[in-house]
Amino acid sequence: MKINIGCTSDNNYSQHLAVMLESLFYNNKKHKIKVYIFTNDIDKTNQEKILKVSEKHNQKIVFLGVKIPKEINKIRIPEKHISINAYYKVLIPESLPEKISKILILDCDLIVLKDISKLYNTKLEEKIIGAVPNPLSEDRCKILGISPKDGYFNSGVMIVNTKKWKSQKIAKKVIEYAISHNDIIANAEQDPLNFILKNKWKKIEYVYNQQTIMYAYNYRRLKIKKKEYLEAIKKPVIIHYTSSNKPWLLSGNHPQRRLYFQYLRMTPYKNYKYKDFTLKSIVQHYLNPKIEYCIVDTLKAIRSLRF
Repeated sequence: MKINIGCTSDNNYSQHLAVMLESLFYNNKKHKIKVYIFTNDIDKTNQEKILKVSEKHNQKIVFLGVKIPKEINKIRIPEKHISINAYYKVLIPESLPEKISKILILDCDLIVLKDISKLYNTKLEEKIIGAVPNPLSEDRCKILGISPKDGYFNSGVMIVNTKKWKSQKIAKKVIEYAISHNDIIANAEQDPLNFILKNKWKKIEYVYNQQTIMYAYNYRRLKIKKKEYLEAIKKPVIIHYTSSNKPWLLSGNHPQRRLYFQYLRMTPYKNYKYKDFTLKSIVQHYLNPKIEYCIVDTLKAIRSLRF
């Protein structure tokens, strides 16, 4: 089966892109995958390392330059761990060759653990994209003026109908919205995408975008059906390292951080050393997990008590 993947990156995230691609290729050997990487900021050395990942698996990678609208520089980026490159994502569908009618857009900070053909074959019907809801986003809906019934999705994994995206000028609308609503944007391109695509996205299963917050709360608190929640936790197809709690940071404490390093060791970046090797990070690494998850476990235990 032929699968088209789109993603954006820069030098800072080239290692994580390689890890994501290694996991994707390794667990989808029977498919013919072509990855379009949109970037203006990956140097030749890193490009060669990334290409080695695809060559090892006999898959194809194409690096494409990004035609950046001048207006994009007017957008404010609220999060330190996010760069303006996040907005390049919205330019992917309209920058692809005309013959491509569907693209699976993936963030770099995730790993693919299983076959993605079912995800790629998602029937969007009249919708423009398919995406996984972002739990506990009621506040974002309220601020953005989105009905809770419409919901709020995570933009890290999106299956896109490129023809509808282009014809409805989604990229242009997203950039214009981001500029005119700079004061309320909190989640980079994800906020404006949700506003522009309200009523135009299809919900897909949580297994295709397991998010970090799902380890902090149970399914009731997250307002997810128990079966969907347990499946996403125990049998994820994609693990998305959302928030600033990244596995490649010494201070990171994600429960599945070991999987990141498992695939990292299979790439040309296998000799990676922590860049945040400080006393503060060491303390966070060994103390935070115990505090964070003990608190959650304690609260769960309290809820189960009978008075």
